[in-house]
Amino acid sequence: MKSIVLAFVLLALPAISQAQTCFRATEALPDGVASVLCVDKVVLTDDEKQLELIGQDYSVPAFLDVISTSRHNEDKLNFKAQGALVDIWQSGCGEGLSAKLQISGRTEYGEIYPQSLTVSVEVAETNDTCHSKPQKYTVPFTLITE
Repeated sequence: MKSIVLAFVLLALPAISQAQTCFRATEALPDGVASVLCVDKVVLTDDEKQLELIGQDYSVPAFLDVISTSRHNEDKLNFKAQGALVDIWQSGCGEGLSAKLQISGRTEYGEIYPQSLTVSVEVAETNDTCHSKPQKYTVPFTLITE
């Protein structure tokens, strides 16, 4: 009986771990910005103004603001959403760092498949908030399929 229970637990482990979808940065990010982001589920709110990221990864905001949508028909909606991961601008000519998570994808019949999302982080950083303009760049993320 123990071997049957153990076999069931071992068979169930891959199914449990596959419930989460993770993305990895393709380039180095500044300290304080997560290079791996994971979600269990992605849901567009009923009013289509926010994208909810459900999961236990606290480096990912729970809600992103939807900044654009385009509807192809009643059942399919393309969206782009963004939200702050980090926003630290020191006063007194200190360092500045802003990192915005950007996610685009599509709902089909009310479902969003995390594997089909495009994920990136837009970074702006400077070592002198008074005298230099921030360096801006975007880091794409890829789906972790391991």
